[in-house]
Amino acid sequence: MSDAIQHECGIALLRLRKPLDYYQKKYGSALYGLDKMILMMEKQHNRGQDGAGLAGIKLDMPPGQRYISRYRSIENNPMQDIYNRIQKRVQELIKGKIENIKDVTWVKKNLPFACEAYLGHLRYGTFGSNSIESCHPFLRQSNWMSRNLILAGNFNMTNTSELIEELISIGQHPKEQADTVTVMEKIGHFLDQENDRLKSESEKNLNLNKVQKSNFQIDNIDLQRVMKKASKGWDGGYAMGGMVGQGDSFLIRDPNGIRPAYYYFDEEIAVVASERPVIQTAFDLKFDQVKEVPPGHMIWIRRNGEVSIKKILEPKDIKTRPLKDLTKESIFNIIIHSKKFKINLENSIILDLFSGVGSFGIECLSRGVKKVIFIENYQGVISILKKNLFDLKTIKNYEIIEKNIYNENIFLKLNNKFDIIFLDLPYKDKNLENLLNKIKDQNLLDKNGIIVLHRHKNETDSLPPSFHIIEQKVYGISKIIFLSYLN
Repeated sequence: MSDAIQHECGIALLRLRKPLDYYQKKYGSALYGLDKMILMMEKQHNRGQDGAGLAGIKLDMPPGQRYISRYRSIENNPMQDIYNRIQKRVQELIKGKIENIKDVTWVKKNLPFACEAYLGHLRYGTFGSNSIESCHPFLRQSNWMSRNLILAGNFNMTNTSELIEELISIGQHPKEQADTVTVMEKIGHFLDQENDRLKSESEKNLNLNKVQKSNFQIDNIDLQRVMKKASKGWDGGYAMGGMVGQGDSFLIRDPNGIRPAYYYFDEEIAVVASERPVIQTAFDLKFDQVKEVPPGHMIWIRRNGEVSIKKILEPKDIKTRPLKDLTKESIFNIIIHSKKFKINLENSIILDLFSGVGSFGIECLSRGVKKVIFIENYQGVISILKKNLFDLKTIKNYEIIEKNIYNENIFLKLNNKFDIIFLDLPYKDKNLENLLNKIKDQNLLDKNGIIVLHRHKNETDSLPPSFHIIEQKVYGISKIIFLSYLN
């Protein structure tokens, strides 16, 4: 028995794990991948879908030659239209020389969609406007191969406005109020950041010329790092596929398993699709050979063909509120670059109060601070906090105190003065003034130290007269207040 096919957007991701000449020899065509993609897309072409798109990436193409192909259509039969356009272009390029189709080198160099990686999408008519611009896959272009991003998905974000506000808060200017554009720009932001990280690493530790630096980035992109950061603020159901220009591809499924996704891997192919029967039919597989992508997991197919599947998202716990990455990044930009502060991060001791899963403190550790003390007593997150710290491997300069912050004696046991105290009370907690007075009474803050306070943007709090606000910023629904002792 097969799963029922649903009336919703369909996606398909295919990666050929062998060179194109392998498929030419075994199956008689270097366009084997294209044929399979067209078949999978047709099998998902349910009544009610009004648009389609197909994208492909050719691996290891020399500079100056096109390596990304993309066609989209909103015709009455969009997949047939895309197929006809591809065939028409192929015939134009062959120019009657049928023997060229057997020449794998010529095919890859000259024909569109003679690719190793493919991403396809069928759009269901109830999801937004019916225009070619709203058809997936979306493309974010760059002259740097590892900064190109192609994205398609079956999703409905419930917090698009909040995500847009986050993008605005870091200086971006979203061109429309759409979840697809917003999600793509957030992934793109962290993909750029990953490229910058690798570029900096190559400059500090390796003696490489500019071309070698670019190749270093191409070979070492950590796509799980990118997606883990990008997806933290997403709220809703999604099965989202993507490709980076250098050949990495991925699919991520929401942590509650709202949107479906299935996969199959063998030595020749790695394939993911919205529906199990699609993969079964296209590759002649049995029901139990096609597996469901577990909720919260990411499938990562690297440019060298290696495949991994790893959990990167947990279902949301309404009692915790992890600091969003874009907000966190903005906080550190202000601390490091503002002339209002005299903080040397590498020599700093940090106190992370109500630390939750440790978002702020762990970021401090990754930036090389001297020490971080985490204080948290909610058992629902302490195990996650410990796992997150364990994942840091070689970093050990931290301490976890599993106590209630309002315990009368807890601050008496702290033998440090802190350069930064991060204070992330639950939004409904009304004890801020009392807590700040305790910090002052115990003289926990260094003379040049600051308190970074995370509150809801609509929250109005009373501050003790011994503190003053240095700076205040709003990011989405978050308000970040920088405090110090009043001299």
